[in-house]
Amino acid sequence: MSDFTNPYNFVSLGDKCNKLADRNKGKLSGVLSCTITTKTPLFIPNTTNEHAFPKIDENIVREYNENNPERKLADKDDPKSFDFFSYEDISNQDRAEKYDIRPIIPGSSIRGVIRSAYETVTDSCLSTAGSEAPLHRRTNLPYRNCGVMKNGILYRAKKALIMPEAEPGFSSPNNPPPAFKRNVDITPWKKVKVSLSGESDTYRTSRGHDTRLQKVISVNKPNDVIEGYYLRSEPFGDSNNKHFDAVMIPNWHDTVRITPDDNERLKVLLTLYQENNPNAYKGFIDADTMPVYYEEVGNITYISPACISKEVFSRSVKSILINQGNHAPCETKTALCEACHLFGMVNNKESIASRIDFRDAVPEGVPSENWKNWYDSPRTLAILGEPHVSATEFYMDDPDSGCDVFNYDYKTVDRNRGKTALMDTPQDSQVKLRGRKFYWHSKTQVSANVNNDNPKQLWTVRPIKENCTFQFDIAFNRLTPNELSKLIWTLEIGERKTHAHKMGHGKPIGYGSVQIQVIRKKSHLWTLNDMLQIGTSPINVPQWQPNGAWVNEFTKMTNFDNCPNNVSYPIGVIDGKETVFNWFVLNREMLTRNAMNHKITNILPKAGDNNGSLPKYTKNGRGRNARYTPGNENGNRGNPNA
Repeated sequence: MSDFTNPYNFVSLGDKCNKLADRNKGKLSGVLSCTITTKTPLFIPNTTNEHAFPKIDENIVREYNENNPERKLADKDDPKSFDFFSYEDISNQDRAEKYDIRPIIPGSSIRGVIRSAYETVTDSCLSTAGSEAPLHRRTNLPYRNCGVMKNGILYRAKKALIMPEAEPGFSSPNNPPPAFKRNVDITPWKKVKVSLSGESDTYRTSRGHDTRLQKVISVNKPNDVIEGYYLRSEPFGDSNNKHFDAVMIPNWHDTVRITPDDNERLKVLLTLYQENNPNAYKGFIDADTMPVYYEEVGNITYISPACISKEVFSRSVKSILINQGNHAPCETKTALCEACHLFGMVNNKESIASRIDFRDAVPEGVPSENWKNWYDSPRTLAILGEPHVSATEFYMDDPDSGCDVFNYDYKTVDRNRGKTALMDTPQDSQVKLRGRKFYWHSKTQVSANVNNDNPKQLWTVRPIKENCTFQFDIAFNRLTPNELSKLIWTLEIGERKTHAHKMGHGKPIGYGSVQIQVIRKKSHLWTLNDMLQIGTSPINVPQWQPNGAWVNEFTKMTNFDNCPNNVSYPIGVIDGKETVFNWFVLNREMLTRNAMNHKITNILPKAGDNNGSLPKYTKNGRGRNARYTPGNENGNRGNPNA
């Protein structure tokens, strides 16, 4: 399989975001007259009608149901279809043959794109990246320690296996296919009295490794005296190879040091589980005593009801950005970055008004009978991926090219050598985000596979064709010459005729490349003469020339004429099934035959690297932990030009 360029990459942050208390406003007010020209199809939805093309929606449902009889039937309202944005309410209209509405690009859409670009080239704060929620992801390795939480105190415990009864016709849990039933008389998470086998036996876990544990031979019988807590997790069955539950037997004299933050992260973890499934670990979160797995890394103890678990970290995006050159969103008028000083700032504490106003873009001068020529035919878009900050090999700088895996709290060299906490001080922090997210331009638009893609995730849209030009104005108030020069440079990307911004829906799959030009003959400054009469004058400000590594990366990613020709979401193939998830699975298993020692093979190349591509993976069918082909034996860890 060929290499691919991930649809997005990151523009690096500078060393420090300058937030000043004495940013003064200027004296320049006026209007910039601009055009937007589409370089690829552009789509912004009119959300007043989610079924603007009902016949296409019906066909998607019919084809999916005919081709996937084994799956849950799709409903007629599952797929969505939208016409292009306009001022009109198009509720309950079939828009397939209607071209009677003027397309509009909302000023808010233009503003968001230009603010992001302005923040980038001026190395300002990341105004939309201020989440204080702790980051989380699924663990790479099982937690090795067992415990019992009681009234906020964690006690060490040993684990014993409680084997389920086999259904009639199966003499032991090892007889395939396993069909098990749990003892319904045992309440999850609750205290039990048990007796154990005298010797430890070797058992094969669902993750494919051997463990030596004692076995529970009876529960809550008159002669059972050992106190333990029953931990019941995911269902039994041959799909996950789970063959037993656990009983945690605490040592009430041996405690593990935990902090209030450790307890709080456990609560966040349980809330995350229940957001996806309200019945997940039901009753666990309010239990006075609960059996758990845990892992100690540095001064942090991670606690979970499962040995393979989501893991809630001690850091948030905001806390990382504070340490990373103070790039967290501005919060006060007395410490404003350049972008917030110009575009404004709103939060729960303070606000400051914007000094620029983006007007809606319209096809000025185009008669209504020609609007039809602007519209492309409706097409069903490929399913768009969602941002996953948990994918540290893409979103986080590699803290150590010699480590196996890393996340926002620690790195792992190998399981036997344990996990090493990452330092967290402004002077020496190993935890850094890759930067500001941008999408590569692509001249190829990707359509959906309507026979197999889930209709609930499909959008059919009618975009505007390429080479259509809209006109819009930007009113500005009290700018300095330097600010106005920087704004013009950002709009035009330094008057580079080969560069473009990305806007609207479908940016990862080849939509939304637009070029903005300032029409200087129509732009002007407002003036006031001695008679207090308002007049106009031409805009004449010095041309700004930005510098910094981040500017070079930004201009590389915005180069439309020299964009990659292999833009694609990551694809990994396991058992003939192509998914993005499979790529990340294979990327972590590629250099090891031991499923317990995962290793990140490739990380996302830097935007400025000579080769920005990554390999696609296909499992070669030689077993669970086999190598995958084609592969990069060394990966691109530590190679700046890989």
